[in-house]
Amino acid sequence: MLEAVTLNEVPSVARQRFSLVQNNDIEDVETATEVATRRRNPSILLHRVASVKVTGDGKDLNDALRISVAGRRGSAFTKFFALASTSRSFIERGVRPTLINAMLFFSDPNPDPEDFRRVISERLLDIPRFRSTFRFEEEDGSVHWDPVARSEVDIQYHVQVKDGRGKFDHEDIEELITETYLTDWDLSKPLWQITLVTNTKDGRSMMFCTFDHAIGDGVAMLKVMLSLLDDPPDGVNTFQKPRRKNKHSSMRFSSQIVNFCAGVRDGIRGALAPPSDPPSSLKIPKERLGEETPGKAFVQTKAFDLDEIQSMKSKLEGATVNDVMMAIFAIGLRRYFEEVNDPVLESIISEGQKIHAEFPVNLRSQSQDVSEMGSKLAVGSFNFPVNHKDPIDAFWQCKVRIDEMKSSPFFLVKQKMTDSLLKNVPVETLAKNCAEEGVRSTLVISNVIGPQYESSMAGYALNDINFTVTYPGGLYCGVLTYNGKMRISLILDKLTDGNVTTLRNCLESAYEDLKTAVLEETGQIAAPSRGISMAAKMLEGIFAVVVLSIPVLVARSKWTKY
Repeated sequence: MLEAVTLNEVPSVARQRFSLVQNNDIEDVETATEVATRRRNPSILLHRVASVKVTGDGKDLNDALRISVAGRRGSAFTKFFALASTSRSFIERGVRPTLINAMLFFSDPNPDPEDFRRVISERLLDIPRFRSTFRFEEEDGSVHWDPVARSEVDIQYHVQVKDGRGKFDHEDIEELITETYLTDWDLSKPLWQITLVTNTKDGRSMMFCTFDHAIGDGVAMLKVMLSLLDDPPDGVNTFQKPRRKNKHSSMRFSSQIVNFCAGVRDGIRGALAPPSDPPSSLKIPKERLGEETPGKAFVQTKAFDLDEIQSMKSKLEGATVNDVMMAIFAIGLRRYFEEVNDPVLESIISEGQKIHAEFPVNLRSQSQDVSEMGSKLAVGSFNFPVNHKDPIDAFWQCKVRIDEMKSSPFFLVKQKMTDSLLKNVPVETLAKNCAEEGVRSTLVISNVIGPQYESSMAGYALNDINFTVTYPGGLYCGVLTYNGKMRISLILDKLTDGNVTTLRNCLESAYEDLKTAVLEETGQIAAPSRGISMAAKMLEGIFAVVVLSIPVLVARSKWTKY
């Protein structure tokens, strides 16, 4: 389901893996590590340089010892995201690229920009993809990487400085989000840029980071961003490997079989004909698709206390933080549609229409890491139970759907089908579909767990942090936990008719109502009994008939012999 993206080791260790350092001399023979890497990823060209210009700090020599992306053809997902910036078919239709943004707020209002440039040069440029440009081949519709020498990366261009003069506030953040979204990339340079804003109105400074989604999948990109932070102080250890619970499913065996078959069916359907949500104030109207957006509206909820959320979780049988979070969205969306008198609520209640959220699902196993940064995720789809009775009912409905998705092959099937489609569908067809159909779901959600202590970067204390995504759709919701607090960041396209401030208020009140409903109950709240579907009952009936028929058939066989 919607697993949180987090860093499971100290940042310096993560950076070493991301950079893929090969500690050996340059020679013509592949090392064992290189052979293993090539076998796992046949599309990688292990690029070796016989001679390399060595700078004073030896960085270019180190880069020559790394596995390069030189000559590598982008994966299906990389190609899809890169097309918005490189393909004429996408650009002429006005399809904007998908950007991942990070906002890091520092307590010091006037940090030295050179400190950050030094850290970025040392930490980010170790990763080959951040030293590479994209090239689109019109002949075969493929996207390729072209590496750039570290010494040729213009760090002054990639890390710029803006003086807020004590006036830079929330409205200026909105303008910065819109400006970066609508500004075309310089394709002669790697597709990322950072703006350091000093002297903001609230007495802080802010680092606004923008990365094109084509550089890596969402999980890998977010982990890279977290790895740029300083290592924790001595004695602080919050980077432990997650322990996945190996509990047996609470579903009956027949229900598990039905759920598996439904997952295969829905995975195929989700790739070939994904569900399209009904029109609402949170979606861009179809008649406005193709128009240039007037901007992106940005708000954040108040900080929710993580200890409170844990208290709620502990009182609900078998609950997870994700269950609680998705229930908050279900309650908040229902409240928002009521507040703005959105006709979509009537279509949900009376006609059975559904509101979906898309979210990234990491398909890497526990033994795999994100050092390759290639696309190892699927896009999940969650149907919110907007038509619920009360906050507790909303929670249990969300939990049932989440539990079913955890044991479903939906994500893997959809990823395989989508990869195949993206490799074979012509670029012109993809561009036309994106421009004319838009994003079918109502919103996109991601969940990130940052350090649970006051972290720092380049020695400057990190006051707050959030991650967002700007894309050619209506609503994005980014959940981030940092230093014991959880916030939800909301970005709504101004081509919609929605009110993101009202939605923010509805999510905050949904949190308070769920908290009150849960914490006022005495003792643990037991899960309601889960019914058995008709398909599962029929399967059990068939199984019972087969089992009961065996003794009869055996007896008949023996009787025939006599």
